Amino acid sequence: MKNFRRGILFIVYLLFWLIAFELMRVFFMLFNLANGFSCSVPEFFSAMLHGLRMDLSAIAYIGIFLVPFFILFSFVKSQKAFNVFMGVLTGLMLCAISLIAVGDAEVYRSWQFRIDASVLQYFSNPELVFASTPILRIVILLVVAILITVGLFFLYRLFTRKLYESLIPEKLYSLLFIAVAGLLVILARGGVGTAPINVGTVYFCDNSFANHSAINVYWNFGSYFFASDADFEKYMYYDEAFDIPSDTTANPFNGKKILREKPEQIVFVLLESFTWTAMCYDNPAESVTPKLVSWRDKGIFFSNCYASGDRSVRGIASIFSGTPSLPDYSVIKFPEKSQQMPSLLLKLADNGYNDFSFYYGGDANFANMNSYFRQNGVEVVSQKNLHLDCRKASWGYDDECMFDEFFSHVQNVGAGSVSILFTLNSHEPFDAPVSPYGTDDELSRSMNAYYYTDSCLNVFLENMQQSPVWDKTLVILVSDHGRLFRSQNWQSLDKSHIVMQWLGGALNESFVCDLPCDQADISATLLSALGVEHAEFPFSENIFGNHCPTAFSTFGRGFSFINADESVWYSGDSDAFYPENISDGCKRITKSYCQKVAEYYAGQK
Repeated sequence: MKNFRRGILFIVYLLFWLIAFELMRVFFMLFNLANGFSCSVPEFFSAMLHGLRMDLSAIAYIGIFLVPFFILFSFVKSQKAFNVFMGVLTGLMLCAISLIAVGDAEVYRSWQFRIDASVLQYFSNPELVFASTPILRIVILLVVAILITVGLFFLYRLFTRKLYESLIPEKLYSLLFIAVAGLLVILARGGVGTAPINVGTVYFCDNSFANHSAINVYWNFGSYFFASDADFEKYMYYDEAFDIPSDTTANPFNGKKILREKPEQIVFVLLESFTWTAMCYDNPAESVTPKLVSWRDKGIFFSNCYASGDRSVRGIASIFSGTPSLPDYSVIKFPEKSQQMPSLLLKLADNGYNDFSFYYGGDANFANMNSYFRQNGVEVVSQKNLHLDCRKASWGYDDECMFDEFFSHVQNVGAGSVSILFTLNSHEPFDAPVSPYGTDDELSRSMNAYYYTDSCLNVFLENMQQSPVWDKTLVILVSDHGRLFRSQNWQSLDKSHIVMQWLGGALNESFVCDLPCDQADISATLLSALGVEHAEFPFSENIFGNHCPTAFSTFGRGFSFINADESVWYSGDSDAFYPENISDGCKRITKSYCQKVAEYYAGQK
C-alpha cells in the first residue's frame, strides 16, 4: 500500500475540506439563530444533509486545482518541500474561507441571502463597507475569523501530518491523478444528470433560512465569476429614458368582465416551447397541435401574445413576477435577487389562496426553478419526489404521466389552490413516445413532441371539463417561450409569438383578444379581474384596461417592442432595427423600455 500514500493523502485532504465546510455551515446557522432567525431541529440537520451535495462539488473544485501539484511533487526527491507548499497554500485558503464565513454570517442579518463575489465591488469604497458596523464589532469578527483559521489549520495538521512524513516519490502512480481529475469534474458538476448543480439544488423546504443555510457559501462565491450575469450598463442608451412606454390608444376591450366569479382554483399549464407558428391556428389543417386549436373558441384566446424571453426561466419569471427579461439575464438564476421581485403567487396568497404547488416531471433544480418557487411558498413536486411507473424521456417523466398525476392533484386539492404544471417533452431533443411525423430530423422530432403533448393536454382539459371542479376553476395555458420553427428567421417576431388561452367555468364569456401583450401582463390582468391592486408590478399591464397593452420580448442579443400600431425588432449585435423604415419615435420607445428594465434589475442588491 505504500505506493498509494499520495492518493490516500489526496483523499484525506479533501475529507478535511468536507468537514471544514460542514463546520462552517454549523457556524453560520448558530450565528444567525442567535440573531433571531429560526428553524426546527429537523430543518437544521436537513440543511446539513442537503448541503452535502454542494460541499462535494466544492471540494471537487479544490481537488481539480490541486491535481497538477500532486503530480508535480511526485517527481521531487524530497517531500518536505511538498509539505511546506501545501501548508502555506492551505493556510492561505483557510484565511480566505474564515473571512468569507464571518462576513457572510454577519451580512446575512441584513441582506438575508448568502454572499457571492459581487460583494467585491463594494470594496472600491472600503469606508462605506464598514460604515454601518461599529469598530468594536469589526474587531470581534476579525478575532473570530482568526480563531476559525487557527482551529481549522490545527485540524488539517492532525489529519495529514503523518501522511506527509511517509511520502516517497511516486512517478508512475502519480499519473493516476489524471483519471482522478476526470472523476472530479463529474463531481464538481453535481453528477451526470441533465441539470448541473446550482444554488436551488439544495433548497428543500419553505423556510428560507434553512434553505440558505444549505448553500455552500464558497461554492456560491466562486460561481459568481462564471455566472452569465448581465452588463446592465450596455442598456443605458439615454441619459434619461422615457417613462415605461405605454400605448395611449383606447382599448376596445376595456371594462370586460372576464370572470363570472372568483375562481376557487387557478390552474397554470406552462407549455414547453409551444411556438405560434407550430400551432398553425390560421391553417388548422397544417397544425401539429390539432386538439389545442379545437379549444380556440372555448375561452379567452390571446392571438397576439409574446414571450418575455427565449429561455424557460425567463418566461417563468415574467409570468409569476410580472417583469420582462433582458437578452442575457435570467433573474431566477440568482435567488438573492429573484426573492426581491414582486410575486403574483404571494399576492394571491394574500387574497384568499392558500395552497400552491408546482409539478414538473424533470429536475426542478434546473436553472434554479426549485429555489424560485419555494421562496414563493410553493410546494415543488418533481422527478426527485415522484416515483411513477411510466416512461422517462430525456428530461424526465413523459407529459402523459404528469398530466394524470396533476389531474388527480387538482381534483383533490380543494378550494383556494393555485396549481402549476410545466410540460417537458417538447424541449430539445424532443423525446416523445410517438412518431407520426417520422424521426429523420429535428423538425420531425419536434412535430412529434408537439403532437404528443397536445394530445396529453387535450385529455387533461376534457377530463377537467367533465369534473365537478371545472365550473369554479380558471385554467391558464401559456407557453414558456417560443422557438425557431420551419422557415422562421431571426429578423422577425415569429420566434417570440406564443400561445396563451384562458379556459374554465369561472370565465364569464369566450372571445378572441387580438391586442399585443406579453407574459408579464398575466399578473396585472389576473389581479385586476380579481379586484386586487397591483402597483408593485410596474411592467405588467392589464390587457383589458383603459389603454391598449404593449409587448416587450427579448431573444439572443436583441429585443422587440409591439404596440397596437407598429412593431420593431432590434439587433444588439448589429445595432440595427428591423424593419429599417421604422419611425425614430418607435426606436426610442423600444430602447427606452429595455433601459427601464435594465434600471429595474440594476437597482436590486
